[in-house]
Amino acid sequence: MPLRCEKPGCRWTAIAPSSAAAREQYREHLKDEHTTEVDAEIPEGMVQVKVDGEWKTMTPEEAKSFHEDGHGD
Repeated sequence: MPLRCEKPGCRWTAIAPSSAAAREQYREHLKDEHTTEVDAEIPEGMVQVKVDGEWKTMTPEEAKSFHEDGHGD
């Protein structure tokens, strides 16, 4: 099954020789197309996730778990 972007209206699909390469392409796509750079002081190794309209700082592992539990936007 091809790896596709799940963002509404985005038709991006990975074209890669392996699933690992496809995931790397997907990370780059998300970074380049679906992120916004902001001027904020976020501690090293932490990320911010929008929760109920408010930004929360957490570890990447917490953010992944949060997203997998269906709570992310």
